Amino acid sequence: MLPTIEFAHANGFGALTYSYFLEQLAPHPLSYIPKLGHNGFLVDASWHDLSNELISHIKSTHQQPIVGVGHSLGGVITLLAALRQPELFRQIILLDPPLFRAFKRSVIGMIRLLNLSSYFSPANKAKNRRTQFASRVEAYDYFKEKALFKSFHKQCLQDYVQYGLKENTEGFELDFSAAVEYAVFCNAPGQIPHTNLKVPAHFIYSTKGVLDAKDLAWHQKTFPQINYIEFENGGHLFPQEQPHRAAELIKSLIVR
Repeated sequence: MLPTIEFAHANGFGALTYSYFLEQLAPHPLSYIPKLGHNGFLVDASWHDLSNELISHIKSTHQQPIVGVGHSLGGVITLLAALRQPELFRQIILLDPPLFRAFKRSVIGMIRLLNLSSYFSPANKAKNRRTQFASRVEAYDYFKEKALFKSFHKQCLQDYVQYGLKENTEGFELDFSAAVEYAVFCNAPGQIPHTNLKVPAHFIYSTKGVLDAKDLAWHQKTFPQINYIEFENGGHLFPQEQPHRAAELIKSLIVR
C-alpha cells in the first residue's frame, strides 16, 4: 500500500484551494487540515501552536507514520513537527518554506518587538486585502489580474475561486480569515529549534521564491541531512503554477 501524504497548506490558501494539484498526487492516499489556524489553536510567535495543530491532527487521523508535504507556512510547521515528534513521519518534503537565515530572523524579531510587522511584511497586504465579491465570476476576473495569481494554472485559479470563497448575504467572501492570515504573517518564526532532524527530508525551493542564496546556504549548513532540490522557473506558489510538474517531482521522492 502506498504511504499516505499529509499535506499542509500555505498561509491564506486553504487545502481545498489546492484541489487540482492534490489530485495529481494520486494514487497516494491524502489527508490535510482544511484551514490551519481556524480550529482553536493559537497563531503564536514562531508558529509553535500551529505545529501542535498538525501534530494533533496526525495523531488523531493516522495509525502509521505519514509522508509530510508542506508548502510555505505548511512546510515550516511540517519541519517543526518532524523535529519535535519524528516518529510520526516516514519522511518530509518541504516546498519553499519561508525559513530565513539568522540575520533576517533577528530583523523579524526586532520588527515584531517594535510592533511594526504590518509595515515590513506581507501582513500589510493581508490586512488590506479585498474580502468581498458580488459573484464568483467577479472574483475570478479580479484575481486573474493580480500579480500573485498571474502565473497560476487555470484550473488552480478556478479552484481558488471555488473553494477559497464562501457565500454570505452580500455575495461571496474569502473563506480563509483575513485576521488569521494577518496574524500568521506577523508571527513568522524568529527562532528555529537546534536539534538534529531524524526524518528523511527533501527541500524543494523555487528559483523565484522567498529564499535567497544566503538563506539556502544557512539551510544547508543547519540541516545538511536534507536533500535540496531546485524547482527551476517557478515562483513561491509553484504547486499552483505548475501542478503537474510539482506533483510528479514530489511523487518521485517518496520512498515506498
